[in-house]
Amino acid sequence: EVRVSFFATDQNGRLLDQVTKEDFAVVDGGIVVRDFRSLARSSETALDIVALVDTSESVAPRFRANLQHVVQLVDAESSSASGVVSVIQFAGLRPAVLCSGDCASAAAEQKIQAAKAQGPTPLFDALTYTAQFISEHRTTGAREVIILFSDGNDTISRASAREAFAAVAGT
Repeated sequence: EVRVSFFATDQNGRLLDQVTKEDFAVVDGGIVVRDFRSLARSSETALDIVALVDTSESVAPRFRANLQHVVQLVDAESSSASGVVSVIQFAGLRPAVLCSGDCASAAAEQKIQAAKAQGPTPLFDALTYTAQFISEHRTTGAREVIILFSDGNDTISRASAREAFAAVAGT
C-alpha cells in the first residue's frame, strides 16, 4: 500500500474544492489503477520544499543538468504562492543553505549557479541535517517535501543510512 498526496488545481493554479476517486487514476508499470481504499482531504494547502543538492565530485558528469532542474523547480514554485522553497547543497564536511524562502532572488540564483562539484559525499549527514532544518523551519498547514538531487553515493558521513532515514521519517 502506498500513500499518495497530491494537490489538485485548476488551469490558474487555484486549489479545487471537490475531488473524487473518479477524477483520477494511478498508472503503475502500464497498469491503470482506479480502485482506491480511501481518499481523504487534508488541511495542508501548501508545500515547504527543500531541494537537497549533491555538489560532490561524484556527480560532476551531470552536475550542471541537476542545477538546471533545481533552478526550474525554484522558478515553478516561486510563481505559485503555495509554499516555500529552500535549497541546501552538500559536499565535504557540512551542508550549506543556499537560500530559504528567497530562492527566486537574483542573489540566490547566483549562489545556486556558483556551486561547483567537488569533495566527498556526506549524503546521510545531509539528510540528517535537512530533517533538522525542516523541523526548525516548519510552516503551519504546509506539507514538507525533500527533493534529493544525488547519485546516491555516500563516502564520508558520520551518520548511518538507518539514522538518516529515521531522522527524515521523524519530520
